[in-house]
Amino acid sequence: MKSVTPDNFLLKFSAKIDVDISRESFTFTKGNVTQKIHTYIYLSKGENARITSVGEVPARAFESFKVDLFATHHAEDGSRDKYQCLSAFLKHCTASISPKFAMIRPTYIVRGVDELQPVLHGYQRQIIMDGLSDAGAAHIIFEEG
Repeated sequence: MKSVTPDNFLLKFSAKIDVDISRESFTFTKGNVTQKIHTYIYLSKGENARITSVGEVPARAFESFKVDLFATHHAEDGSRDKYQCLSAFLKHCTASISPKFAMIRPTYIVRGVDELQPVLHGYQRQIIMDGLSDAGAAHIIFEEG
């Protein structure tokens, strides 16, 4: 008989969020709500950069610069830590698809992680797992296809 721990018990009530990954966008589905978010963020220019937009061009784009999270070319964001940008991206996505006052953290079912192989060179599962954990995931399941 499988033992029931508090964590296992809470996972039964955890919201299930499907994530379909491509280099251009992540599609989050929870129940009948689907949200497609492009994989870039905009940071404000200056020494203390802050996020001005996630997945879309900000209203005042001239005051920001784009960080393409999975680009294979080097752009003006070369000196930025893309892991911190990915973590912020995933936190934004989690907040936008989850209920405002969720008491139980969500479970993510992730598909398409191997699409990131050309950029992350075999570390894609660990990087996505770490990013989703930072964003508040209770459990992460990777599915093929």
